Amino acid sequence: MGEINSGKADVRVMQTLVKNMRQFDEIVTAEIDRMRDRANRLGSVWKDEQYKKFDEYIEQLGTSLKNELRIVHESAVYLQKKIDDLLS
Repeated sequence: MGEINSGKADVRVMQTLVKNMRQFDEIVTAEIDRMRDRANRLGSVWKDEQYKKFDEYIEQLGTSLKNELRIVHESAVYLQKKIDDLLS
């Protein structure tokens, strides 16, 4: 079995991953908010039972995605602490 390399290259890879995870979180959160806003604005012209179902779906989807993004955020925080430990 190979050894785990804990050198500077691994730290750079981890830092890039943390950066990408944070960017992903920010982008998806912004898109969820835009999607909810657009769905709410659509409600001013789409006034029937189907819109209510659509709006509920968008709200549930946004909530679900934000809950899942919490895992991404927590993982990024954890990895950043690991990086800080490796560099100290």
